[in-house]
Amino acid sequence: MPRFRDPELDPEDNERYDNEVDPDDQAFDDVLSAGARRCLGRTEALKKHLASLPHALIASRICQSIDAMAAIGLDIATLLYYLSWNLDIDSNSEDAGKIRYARTALMHCDLLPGILKKWYRLPRKHEGGIRTRAARMLMERWALDNVKMRMNRKMRLLAPLTLSDTDELTEESFLAIKLDQMASDYQAVAPITWDLLHSGASTPFQLKWNTYKNHSASVFAIINMLQYG
Repeated sequence: MPRFRDPELDPEDNERYDNEVDPDDQAFDDVLSAGARRCLGRTEALKKHLASLPHALIASRICQSIDAMAAIGLDIATLLYYLSWNLDIDSNSEDAGKIRYARTALMHCDLLPGILKKWYRLPRKHEGGIRTRAARMLMERWALDNVKMRMNRKMRLLAPLTLSDTDELTEESFLAIKLDQMASDYQAVAPITWDLLHSGASTPFQLKWNTYKNHSASVFAIINMLQYG
């Protein structure tokens, strides 16, 4: 239900995170350059080739690569760091182009989700006998920070849908409110926030077996209550 809009309040007076980036203000280009396509094609070819080799041989080649990096003053951590947009070099240089193509291919490689998944949670069977914590805590903290920033932004975008000017608060306007349509509008503006709140209102088991139960009303009410905060 729309709430009272105070004309004395600044509608932009909302908390923003210091490092918040508005994704709608960013230009994303999913079209791969010729160089990136070549790098990605090479990765696909290597993936097929390596799948046919014994893991002992692959391990030997990895060790050789690690030794080669160490010989020139790099390791896996520093390589990934500088590969990840941390180089202050001429963007038009040959080196910059080669690095950019390799990085773009990595971002689009179908191996990346599996890599991140194992960084987050190691396989149950791994060598050493000591259960490594992996990057789970770090990745969870990063994910939580990003979820909070996205929800903060989406709640600001939802605010106009929950506001009404004082001259609009009439009996006719209240009777004309269509809650189903408002809920649909909320979901269209903030689909990820809607999904997160919806998942908190029901477990996967409940969604599977209680198909008759609709939690949209609960999510709708939660969003409206949060707007009063």
